[in-house]
Amino acid sequence: MSQVDDIIKNHLQAASAAQRHVYVAGSNYDDNLPHLQYLAAQSDLDQATAKMMFWCLGGRYLAQFAPEHAKYQSEDAQLCRELITRLQQGHYSNANIYFDPEQDSPVHPSEYSDYPDAWQIPAVMYAVVMGSEYVDLDDDAYDDGLPLAVATAVWNADLD
Repeated sequence: MSQVDDIIKNHLQAASAAQRHVYVAGSNYDDNLPHLQYLAAQSDLDQATAKMMFWCLGGRYLAQFAPEHAKYQSEDAQLCRELITRLQQGHYSNANIYFDPEQDSPVHPSEYSDYPDAWQIPAVMYAVVMGSEYVDLDDDAYDDGLPLAVATAVWNADLD
C-alpha cells in the first residue's frame, strides 16, 4: 500500500459518519475504488452513505449492462451490486444521516435513465433515508472529500 493509501485509509478508519459521507460525495472516482470498497465493507457505514456511493459509482449507468458485459467497469459494477445486497440484507444498521437520492445525490438517479436496464435497480436504492443529521456536502473545509489537513498530507505524499 502506498503512503497516500495509508493516509486515506487512516482517515477513513477514524472518520465520523458525516466525514465518510462527505468523502463519498466529493472524492475522485477515478482512483478511489479501494477506499470505497473498504468503506462498503464496514457495517457501521451509514445507509445514506452506502446509497450515495451507489449513485456516485454510476449505478444507474451500469444498470444498462449485463454483469458479464460490463468488463471495463466490472469492479464498479460489482461494488454497486454488493451495496444493493448489503442494503437489502440490513448490513448497514445505521441510518443517522438524512439522504434523499432525488435531492441530495451528487449524481442524480435519473441520469442515464434513457438507456434500457439489463438489471433492475431495486426500490431500496431510491428510498429516502430518514436520518436526523443533515450533512453539508459543499463544506469548504474539504477537498476531494477529505478534510484540508488530510488532503494536504495526500498532496505532499504525492510529491515525494
